[in-house]
Amino acid sequence: MSGDIHYRNLTRVLLPEGCVVPRSWLEQHKYGRHIIDNLLKSGQLGAVAHGVYGKPPIILTWESLVCSLQTRFGLDVVVGGLTALDLQGYGHYLSFAKPFRVQLYSNAPLPGWINEVVEGVDFDYHSDQALLGRNNRQWNTKDLLRFTTTYPWRDDRPSLIVSTPERAFLEILAEVPSNITVNHANLLMQSMTSLSPERLQELLENCHNIKVRRLFFWLAERHNWQWLKKIDRTKIDLGKGKRVIEKGGRLDQQYLITIPRDI
Repeated sequence: MSGDIHYRNLTRVLLPEGCVVPRSWLEQHKYGRHIIDNLLKSGQLGAVAHGVYGKPPIILTWESLVCSLQTRFGLDVVVGGLTALDLQGYGHYLSFAKPFRVQLYSNAPLPGWINEVVEGVDFDYHSDQALLGRNNRQWNTKDLLRFTTTYPWRDDRPSLIVSTPERAFLEILAEVPSNITVNHANLLMQSMTSLSPERLQELLENCHNIKVRRLFFWLAERHNWQWLKKIDRTKIDLGKGKRVIEKGGRLDQQYLITIPRDI
């Protein structure tokens, strides 16, 4: 059976260019150990990491790798944060620094080898439960997927699952000030003309990060978008006490956060 042309043709169908799969996926599709070994020896299958295979020549882009993680590895991984906003047209103020960084959100840590297989790209892992999902009720991954959308990147491949702009912006605020500056977040807010107040209402009510909630309202009020008027703030807990966001910054008396003096 290991030499059966049917299995070799099936490999070509199931493994399009730039797609990689784990050994367990191949086994689920009736590829036994001997078949995999023979395909590797014949050059019809190549390895990019231990137990991870593709069709040679294996040329990965970050999109093809993420598509593989979402469709072949059984991982609940979402493209979020700055990367999601960039894909949806909000990337006017993104950094062009190298390596290019892709923000991924998942309910479990991602394989370490993903940062070794796409040249010029680093993948940053974030827990999708760290920002959302720890409130009065535990949100699971299925709940969080309600705040995702799809991004078509190739006509012949499944679309990527990415955070909606509302979720992505809160994910960005969670990175302030460690990885993103308040000024950068403020520039991004300039593009947020048409966010969904319904999505924001639910996300803000269930966001457990007080700093993110306060900073969101502080930024939104500066631009006075119409959608802000439709959010019921009485249902959103802003907590108590001061929060230091910008060291040496000035204290905003309404939200009790320190923000840059030059804004």
